Amino acid sequence: MARLKLHVTQRAREDRIIGWREGSLRLKVRARPEKGRANELRRLLAPAKPP
Repeated sequence: MARLKLHVTQRAREDRIIGWREGSLRLKVRARPEKGRANELRRLLAPAKPP
């Protein structure tokens, strides 16, 4: 399994990929954190379950 290091800024004006910096992919998301986590992003990146 491969790992991807992310740096996520929450409550941004728009969802966007900023790019790579210091070994991590930087993203901005409009969603507010739930319990200190970017749950919308986790749902987006989670693998789809086969039917």
